[in-house]
Amino acid sequence: MAYEQILQKKHTLWRVVGVALIGATIGFFLPSFFSLQRASAKEDNGGATESCTGTSGNLEGYITTDNVGPIYLSKESWNNDNPSKPSNVDFYVNYDTERKMWSGRGWNEEVGWVNFDYDQQNKLARFIAPGKEYDRTHDSDPNNDEPVEWGNWRGIADLSSVYYSVQDGHFMGNARDIDSSTGEGDSDEPVGSGNWSFENVSLVKPDCPEQINLLVNLKSRYHQKECPIKEKSLIIQWTSEGVHDCKSIAGPWELISRPIQNTGRNVHNTSDIEARANFTIQCTGDYTGANVVKTATASCGENGDGGEGDEPCTGPDCPLIVPKLIEA
Repeated sequence: MAYEQILQKKHTLWRVVGVALIGATIGFFLPSFFSLQRASAKEDNGGATESCTGTSGNLEGYITTDNVGPIYLSKESWNNDNPSKPSNVDFYVNYDTERKMWSGRGWNEEVGWVNFDYDQQNKLARFIAPGKEYDRTHDSDPNNDEPVEWGNWRGIADLSSVYYSVQDGHFMGNARDIDSSTGEGDSDEPVGSGNWSFENVSLVKPDCPEQINLLVNLKSRYHQKECPIKEKSLIIQWTSEGVHDCKSIAGPWELISRPIQNTGRNVHNTSDIEARANFTIQCTGDYTGANVVKTATASCGENGDGGEGDEPCTGPDCPLIVPKLIEA
């Protein structure tokens, strides 16, 4: 599969609330690439061979930011607003209505890619370029080791106050990306993209779904009052759609290649869990070739989350596939 070829683009990041533009500019990438060949489903994914021509995400539209313009949530949304410079790369963002988690990547013309997989548990997204540049220092002044690329901007936005209201049929709440103690000079000045608004974001049924449902003891967030959670006491199960090449990549279970689904009772935690552990599985999307990641959590203790998200996701707004349990 062919991956991105990047076109460099100069730009300047805006400071928040009318302060001066950051002086340093760096090159970045337009979402224009060699055509990404759609991957056919592999034999272990049911032998499907047809390619898909729609989106693999369940969001369309764009997030409005105070200072850097819109963050587009799919290739189709970008192309609709920018017909003279269409993207040839498939990108998309998903919102999990059961766990209220975000995944995928969006595109912002001023800054570049926005990674919604950055910290799913804490619901944090991150601009990729500022994230990489955050620890760089002055190139021209060897006596000053203060990181200054992007105005020392970490580029992290907190999405924890944003949720989809099934009753109202749209997203509620705002996100915020601002560092209040950053910038250059004698006094700190806030920098970043500012407030994020979701008024132009819609939840849709994806044409080409690429998704995973991962459960621990039949729950996305399992909790018990007694600690520890004993080794091999958890049953880990998952199903998927439109993915292949799966592997467990984090957590106290074997980090190995996995089948695209496991609804039996043969996969367990490999060590005791004293307080909290995240189990993460990653697959490759059949149509986009993008990483598809899902995380489930197990915790214990009196002050836990009480097993939020206990119920499997059901209904027309549910983007997940509920496992059908098969007794071993």
